[in-house]
Amino acid sequence: MATFSFRNQASISSVSYFPFKFEKIRFSPWVFGCLFFVLGKILRPNAIDPDTDISIFQVAGTSSIFLFWLGALFCWGRVFQSLSASKNIGIGPVLGFGSAFMVTFAGLLGHLGYIGVGSHVFFCSVLFLGYLLESYVSEPLFLSRGIKASSFINWFALLPLCLLVVWGVCLFAKALIPHFHSDPLISYLVGPRLWFQDGKISFSPRLPIAAQAAYWEYLHIWGNILLADLDGRGLFEAAVFAQCSHVALGWGGSVLVLKGIYKRLKISEFFSNFSLLVAVNSGLITWTIWLGKNDWGVTFWTLCGIFFWFGCASSILDLVLCGLFFGLAIGAKISSLFTIFPFLGFMTLARASG
Repeated sequence: MATFSFRNQASISSVSYFPFKFEKIRFSPWVFGCLFFVLGKILRPNAIDPDTDISIFQVAGTSSIFLFWLGALFCWGRVFQSLSASKNIGIGPVLGFGSAFMVTFAGLLGHLGYIGVGSHVFFCSVLFLGYLLESYVSEPLFLSRGIKASSFINWFALLPLCLLVVWGVCLFAKALIPHFHSDPLISYLVGPRLWFQDGKISFSPRLPIAAQAAYWEYLHIWGNILLADLDGRGLFEAAVFAQCSHVALGWGGSVLVLKGIYKRLKISEFFSNFSLLVAVNSGLITWTIWLGKNDWGVTFWTLCGIFFWFGCASSILDLVLCGLFFGLAIGAKISSLFTIFPFLGFMTLARASG
């Protein structure tokens, strides 16, 4: 069987699956990042006027630019994972690292007044830098992973994961359509748009309710800088970017981090997969997944904090990371205090009592 690799000096070995056999392929995110960036610029060369008919090419171009940004976020996450020497933490917390960097970077430059139209090239350079650093700093990333499913129970345990993959693809497709729920249109999307137009993060007396936009909406600054322009152009693309980030990073990241929490708690694959399917499809906030809101973003950061909490008994770094992600969640939505504080109180008492 022919071997294939994206990087030089890639060691490729055969990995046995049941009942198939695949090659273990070394994966370089920068290849796909460049591909998505070029596709996005070809399919959507300029920000469109919101009164203009939207074509399928503009939707495809917007999604390509979003995937380019998401890949860079993942790369920055792997860079900070390497710097923090956090090993075997899974993809979910790595996305948490990347999102923390993106929020901090956009927030810092936003408060300094460097997030206008003229920031496009600089922000794109930072994204490409993430791809470059990931190639040199991080350990090799491989696509394949053995799946031991030698019995009916093991195969049945894969069913929830398959359903989650299909459901995630459907959610991402739904996020590519602009939705007109009132919350994003009067606050969560408008706040970052006003910051972009003003060139800095500030309170706008034109629409005081937009002050609800907080840490999660700092991610939408990236969407406006990458996809929007002055005079209202790019409103559609910025809204789709926010919706895609809520699905892919908020909901998808929550799935991955919760899976990592189950693994740290040593819960069996069978029970963890089915409980995962139920947990991330709670009827309380399922209807918000494809909207440009922050509910799943707050959930994602809260779960990242919980993930590192279970390691902080033996690691000061995990304790710091736990505080970082809980702080991001509280800064994104103050009501998350009613979840985080009881959890910390209960778990602290439980740990103290042995």
